[in-house]
Amino acid sequence: MAGARWDGWDDERFAGHPVVADAVLEDGTAHEGVALDDATVLDGVADDVELGDVRVTGTGLSGSEITELKVADSLVLGADLAGVRWPGAFLQQVEVRDARLTGADLTEARFTGVRLRRCRLDSVVLADAHLCDVRFEDCVLTDVFLGGARLERVAFVRSDLAHADLDGSKLDKVDLRGSDVSEVARLGALRGAVVDEAQVMAMATRLAQQAGLVVRPDRSEEPGDAW
Repeated sequence: MAGARWDGWDDERFAGHPVVADAVLEDGTAHEGVALDDATVLDGVADDVELGDVRVTGTGLSGSEITELKVADSLVLGADLAGVRWPGAFLQQVEVRDARLTGADLTEARFTGVRLRRCRLDSVVLADAHLCDVRFEDCVLTDVFLGGARLERVAFVRSDLAHADLDGSKLDKVDLRGSDVSEVARLGALRGAVVDEAQVMAMATRLAQQAGLVVRPDRSEEPGDAW
């Protein structure tokens, strides 16, 4: 992304969009320049759906399955997307704010210029995904699976990554400062990421154990022979 970093959308951008209430998404659906309130998916399954310059709210998409989903220049605001199955979803310059994506399957998704703020992404699957210029702010990512994913210029700000699994992922310019990473499943998978001193201290014992060291109290605190 050239020039200044894109930092999400102002609500005013979408204030004048006509509201399409109870829209139904089905194969080949395309919406542009509208506000979708409580949109649903026909029979819960759709293919080849395109959304551009839209605002998405409501609970209607929860549990839906959409293949070939493309979303650009849009705002997802307070939506319930728990349990969605959107493999290969492509999001470009999308802000997701105050949304719930618990248990979502976003395998092989591609995010470019995406901002997620105050979102629940616990147990989300992002296996083999490609995240580029993505920012997570005040998000819950406990038990998130990022196995085999590529993360480029990704920042996790004040977010919880407890038990996150990054097995086989590739990190390039990933900033974890200020987030909880002490319980990440495989600390070695964070190789190359930027962390702060407090995080290093919190991870120190687990890092030593994973390096094969035996961590015990100081010798002066143990009576008699330490062995």
